Amino acid sequence: IEYAEPLYYHTLDVSPNDSLFIQQTHVPVIGLPDAWNRVQGGQGSAVIAIVDGGTEISHQDLHSNLWVNENEIIGNDRDDDGNGYVDDVHGWNFATNSGDPTGLPTQPDFANHGTHTAGIADAVTDNLHGIAGAAWNCRLMAINAADRFGEGIAYGYRAILYAAENGADIINCSWGRGGSPSQYEQDVIDYVTDLGAVVVASAGNSGSTTLNYPACYSNVFAVAATNDWDTKTSFSTYGDWVDISAPGLLIYSTISHNSYARYSGTSMSAPLAAGVMALIKTQRPDWSGRQCAEQVRATAVSIDHLNPSYAGMLGKGRIHAGRAVSEHPPSIRLSGVELVGDDGDSQFRPGETVNIYLTCTNYLAPSATIALSLNENSPYVSLLNTEVTMPGLGTLASATQTTPFQVKISDDAPANQVVCCTVTIAAGDYIDTDHFNFTISANFVPLSINRIHTSVTAAGRIGYASPAAASGGMGFTYQAGKNLLYEGSIIAGVSATQISSSARSATAVPDQDFVQLAAEPLTLFRPGSLTDEESTLSLTDDHANAPMNLAVRQHTFASMTAGAEDFIILRYWITNQGAQTLSNFHFGLFFDWDVDEEHSDANRVNYDAGRRLGYVYNATGEPGTYVGCALLSEGDVSYRAILNDELAPGNPGWGIYDGFSDAEKWEAISSGTAIHQAGIGDVSQVIAAGPYKIQSQQTISVDFALLAGDNLAALQVHTDKANEFRHQFLMTVPDSAVLHLKSGWNLVSSWIAPKDSLLENLLAPLAGKLVLFKDGYGNSYWPDYQIDLLHFWDWRKGYWVYLNTAGDLIFRGQMVSGEKASLELCQGWNLVSYLNESPMAIEQVLTSIAHAVIIVKDGAGRVYWPEHAINTIGDMKPGSGYFLYLAAAATLEWPQDGS
Repeated sequence: IEYAEPLYYHTLDVSPNDSLFIQQTHVPVIGLPDAWNRVQGGQGSAVIAIVDGGTEISHQDLHSNLWVNENEIIGNDRDDDGNGYVDDVHGWNFATNSGDPTGLPTQPDFANHGTHTAGIADAVTDNLHGIAGAAWNCRLMAINAADRFGEGIAYGYRAILYAAENGADIINCSWGRGGSPSQYEQDVIDYVTDLGAVVVASAGNSGSTTLNYPACYSNVFAVAATNDWDTKTSFSTYGDWVDISAPGLLIYSTISHNSYARYSGTSMSAPLAAGVMALIKTQRPDWSGRQCAEQVRATAVSIDHLNPSYAGMLGKGRIHAGRAVSEHPPSIRLSGVELVGDDGDSQFRPGETVNIYLTCTNYLAPSATIALSLNENSPYVSLLNTEVTMPGLGTLASATQTTPFQVKISDDAPANQVVCCTVTIAAGDYIDTDHFNFTISANFVPLSINRIHTSVTAAGRIGYASPAAASGGMGFTYQAGKNLLYEGSIIAGVSATQISSSARSATAVPDQDFVQLAAEPLTLFRPGSLTDEESTLSLTDDHANAPMNLAVRQHTFASMTAGAEDFIILRYWITNQGAQTLSNFHFGLFFDWDVDEEHSDANRVNYDAGRRLGYVYNATGEPGTYVGCALLSEGDVSYRAILNDELAPGNPGWGIYDGFSDAEKWEAISSGTAIHQAGIGDVSQVIAAGPYKIQSQQTISVDFALLAGDNLAALQVHTDKANEFRHQFLMTVPDSAVLHLKSGWNLVSSWIAPKDSLLENLLAPLAGKLVLFKDGYGNSYWPDYQIDLLHFWDWRKGYWVYLNTAGDLIFRGQMVSGEKASLELCQGWNLVSYLNESPMAIEQVLTSIAHAVIIVKDGAGRVYWPEHAINTIGDMKPGSGYFLYLAAAATLEWPQDGS
């Protein structure tokens, strides 16, 4: 025997016979011939959907691969399969509401684009002419998501829903937008992911890190563009949210009229990746679309060394189809991030330590032990630990680290600072990275629309979040003067042993009994639903030593109209969430005023019983400002004047230099008004309402006014004005309106500003009928999924409402009229309300912005297009919402009383 060696098997080097195949220089770069040796799309039933501006389905190099809706009979003008679309045999055209997804002849650019992306992914391969599609003859579902006016992709997310609900495995979206994320859009992505599909999207062509939606949404695979030499193209968007890269320069593919052309863009890269994912779906039909995408991502070739300036921002690498169909790596991604602050809520404020718990999911082959390493990019945080290990994960298994990462936020961290975190994931030979962000929360919002400037904070304090450090707020100033307030806070209780408070305590650590609800954080509205400036905050007393199971909703109102510039009204809705009745309940506010801020020892505190006004002033000189708080709600009042130094001569009772005990707090909020004067010295005051008996699940409201004036007489006038304002605007007998809504979509508005604008309450009568509620920016209220990105009804806006059964929406509140009805509109699209209670000709309504109006649409497809003398709207009608497209920003002065 001269030698012994294996007898090798050999594979065919597949080269399709398409006449233009040689023009497709990207094919060998991503290893497609090697992949085609192993699997071809025509061997299975994988479906790629091309959601684009129209696809020429009659194209010689596309037609044979078209998806066929077997449950639809072509040409009978019926919705045979009951999916809501008539004769959708090969897809759908949202622009024409028909089953032919070909692009409109008036939109050749859109039609060419959608045909080009379709060919890259799935042109008919090995058919003697044209090009080869990456997926080698899987099924192609074409969907035209453009609007009929050529303005862009108007129906992208409806098209994504259509694709997934009709069996698409891979959904390509070679389009996007900048701006802000939309919860509705993310919800659609999550929904189709749960159905088993995956959305692949182009990263964008900004040449920068500009976010591009849908590419940067969770559960979307974002694709950047490289050239045939694996360097980033000049135009490609990049960022840590990109998943993979693929060739996108001068890609040869199909266009309209049975033609072919070279296009460049990340629009070309995305369908190339989608085609490879379809090969994986053919090879592994049991896998979800997400798993197929992860296989393509996990086997990508790293190109960071060729792109050092973009390392970590072109995804895991450039796709390689041959590796994708032959290798078996894990793919470990972050599937959950839980951040817990010191106070147990999900708001992370300056000075807090944040515990971070990461949940990892492995989508592919089982992994070895996992090592997690954390880095961050902010000068305002520091990592207390950087490495954590966790056991390996099986296929589709998830686990959360038991030892958290810890991050300390500096005391001087600015609000809304975004902290970007990078996680390195290592498991044996497998190395990957993932990313998450968190935002340093504002621990206060400023109230500054009128002469009083102060702050309300996330802990229920007024003035400062941290009074001892005079930080987390702007204190309290009047007419741009000096700060006059050391501390303002809430005190509630039913006895000396059951107090919930945000005030200072008997120790050096102030009470932190109230916790902000993550779902209803501290929010500023300018303007608000009823006044020029409002803020809302929802709290619970979960952190109290003996919680009363309170839910406290704080709502502030401030106005800059004449006569209302010198007060802020604070309204508290207090709900007993417990099972037991709360008897002898009292609720009040504590203020430690320093009208002479520099010394704090020349103040006097007093009480105006007729107005139920507690006030403080400087008894010895400047400033001469009087400040105070009045109880506006009817019922019994308790008022306590406090000389803070308990050892000061003439102190009428206890002080608080030695701490503010629960017993003292209870006495202050429940003992009437016997001690209503104190000082001269460093003084404080407590004013409270009660007693109340609050049954389980019952809600009461208590109103206070925070006031200032140049002297006592002015302060008293301002108190009277606050009472008048409250009765006129916040306590009036409500106007009402009823909107009769049909089954399906309704574009609605209301000329009534609802007294209770919380959507959960306003829309409660539609329970069981309401499917989805959204504004013109994609923000949604989706009760079945417990999604609420809107929270409140804004009378300035129009809204889309989808009902499964007809129903009535009832409004009770205040009719919007006069100057208040003016709407500030931006350039571009605006979805607005109609604020008259009777119809009016659209030309008359829009007189004040006629110079800027391009087009107006209503919810039924009617149009007002003055440039072309088109008016199918006629009269604008109460209860309807309208889309206005403006050439420039403008103010709509709404006609009143027919004028």
